Amino acid sequence: MKIELEFLGVLARIANTRSIVVDLPSGATIRDLISMVKDRWHGIDEYITLRGDTVVNVIILVDGRDIGVLDGLGTRITDGCKVTFIPVVHGG
Repeated sequence: MKIELEFLGVLARIANTRSIVVDLPSGATIRDLISMVKDRWHGIDEYITLRGDTVVNVIILVDGRDIGVLDGLGTRITDGCKVTFIPVVHGG
């Protein structure tokens, strides 16, 4: 299946693209997608951190909905959907 990946902020710089269409196997989850993203774009793993079943430092949206209100890392990805990775930036 094909999905659109969107990277914002520093993640777009690391991936050298803001948006790209990628192929995933049917039944893939957000956890599977994160693994693929980390394998494909070295250095991005510094920004996408997993702690148990939680993603820290990045907000992930599936078709505009936060995975936190879906099934978290187990959220199934469907053909044609858009997954957005938004880095969380702190300052002070």
